[in-house]
Amino acid sequence: MPRYTFDNMAEAKAAETLWPLVKESRYILLTGELGSGKTTLVRNIARMLGVSDIVASPTFSIHNTYTSGVLTILHSDLYRLKSTVELEQTGFFELIESAGYVFIEWADLFNIKDMLERYAEIRIIKTSETARRYEVETK
Repeated sequence: MPRYTFDNMAEAKAAETLWPLVKESRYILLTGELGSGKTTLVRNIARMLGVSDIVASPTFSIHNTYTSGVLTILHSDLYRLKSTVELEQTGFFELIESAGYVFIEWADLFNIKDMLERYAEIRIIKTSETARRYEVETK
């Protein structure tokens, strides 16, 4: 499993640095404390992929879908869910099968990586208001 670490990287630079490392994975799992920049990273990657819609946090909707040409991007936030039953009731497993790329915030709450054969995981640690440490692992 390749692993990469980037210390004190500005949020604006993260998408262009990390995307080449994770783009071969269909599933991108994002972990980090509240406010660490998970949605910001997804927003910046989506822009790079040509999404023109506003990419907002799916905290309350649970899932947001965006398109860029023929590419469909699913952005899920599992923070508010309390059980795998709730996760299933949101249609999560059907949705991840139909999207081209799937970005999952708080995937660690449900051990999503144990359900996937291949994935990329990005752990985000806030080191200052404008910089983060990014730990990337691909499988």
